[in-house]
Amino acid sequence: MSRSKRNFLVLGELALIGSLMATAIWLAGIGLRSLLLNAVILALLGPVLLRTLLGTLDLFEPLVLGVIAMAMMFIGRPLADLATERTMHLGYPIMPTFNLALMVVLVGILAFQLGYHSNFSSRWAKYLPHASAFQPRRAASAAWMFFLLGGALFSIFLAKGGGLSLLLFLLKGRSGQDNAIYLGSTGYFYNGISMWAASALIFFALAITVKRRRYYIAFMATALPLIIFYGASGTRSQLLPLVLSVPTFWYLWKQRRPAARILIIGAIVGISLMGWQREVRTVATSANRDKTEILFSALAAPGQQFKEILTGSDNEMFDSITNELIVVPSKLAYQPAGVFTDLFVTAVPRPLWPNKPLVMNSAVVNALWPAHYAASRASAAFSIIGPFYADSGFIGVALGMFFTGVVLAMSWRWFLRYQGHINALLIYSMGLPFVVILMRGTLPDTLSRMLFMVVPLVLAMWITRFRWGKSPAFSRSRSTIESSSHK
Repeated sequence: MSRSKRNFLVLGELALIGSLMATAIWLAGIGLRSLLLNAVILALLGPVLLRTLLGTLDLFEPLVLGVIAMAMMFIGRPLADLATERTMHLGYPIMPTFNLALMVVLVGILAFQLGYHSNFSSRWAKYLPHASAFQPRRAASAAWMFFLLGGALFSIFLAKGGGLSLLLFLLKGRSGQDNAIYLGSTGYFYNGISMWAASALIFFALAITVKRRRYYIAFMATALPLIIFYGASGTRSQLLPLVLSVPTFWYLWKQRRPAARILIIGAIVGISLMGWQREVRTVATSANRDKTEILFSALAAPGQQFKEILTGSDNEMFDSITNELIVVPSKLAYQPAGVFTDLFVTAVPRPLWPNKPLVMNSAVVNALWPAHYAASRASAAFSIIGPFYADSGFIGVALGMFFTGVVLAMSWRWFLRYQGHINALLIYSMGLPFVVILMRGTLPDTLSRMLFMVVPLVLAMWITRFRWGKSPAFSRSRSTIESSSHK
């Protein structure tokens, strides 16, 4: 980045921080609340400003997505609550615990920044596996294997629930019957189709590196069904890894970074499509409204869509934390080491353990909204900080967010070490979008999704370590592979 562009970016970040701090004082007045809000703003955006000033910030490092996600939840939402004079969230007042929630968030952000910028990541990253050479033939075989395996797992889910009729029902959009359908199965089956995202990214990598038309066709054949299925159900967290990993891989492969105009256009289109999908994902809306008309309306008013995202249920995490503080620990005791027990509980398939205990996030939801929890899988989200607080209060938040920062920094260090390897580009490109999912959700949920999208790419890299037959490796210094490797 040139000095002039960096200076322009620094001025923009300074203006953003200054305007947010002024807005916090204007909305909250002079007092503890505005002090906490400004502390959150500085703790979250200050390190980004410093890194930009020093010229060490990269758009594709995990810190950037993590900060954007937390800024929406922990800066944008509290300010929006004060601006709109919102005092209730899902039947509970938010103002009595508003300041305490800001303190919890502040501790989490500070711990995250300390972990991310500590020396632990550089020390521990060297123990991560070495990125092996990319071998196109084996990569293509692995992609088809994951496609078939994912399809088989998803087919089992459909077969047990009604076959083709179930698929057609799910393609209509969300309904009140979804809860019973998914609870009657296991994520190991109905998430199987997510493996197609890993297959699609491998085929995309092959298409732009090997430059063979058949790989473009294979990419479309694996990506489109996934987009159609999750697009119909409005499951954006399942679409995000594929949608972001493809352009991320392209830019990393080209060793380029998107221009500001591309980012702005992408943000406008992305926000509009998110708003459109939110409007059409239910069965009732899908049947009674014109989807095309809703799409054009969303594209024509991205500002309105952003406002609805900021103030709606998509960004409710801060308000949900204020609700959580009402019952934890007064009615629901802390659960030390609950983060680890949740991983075990989530990993066991429900058919093998029908009455398995509630994970911490579900326990909080059940304590606050028992009737809703009994009727629906969809519930309030507390961000990654919520379960950490339910675990051990402020200590749990500090330790959990510190190690979260360390792990994300380790992934970046690992990528920098092996960025010349296509396998490293694949794994990192698919893993990066999960930063947003992790910050907005829970550790068990994020890992369960990564099992079907990131782990296959790790396995594909691991497969290339075995030496059998003749399968030449791809060298980044060459634009094509020897034609003999494709005969």
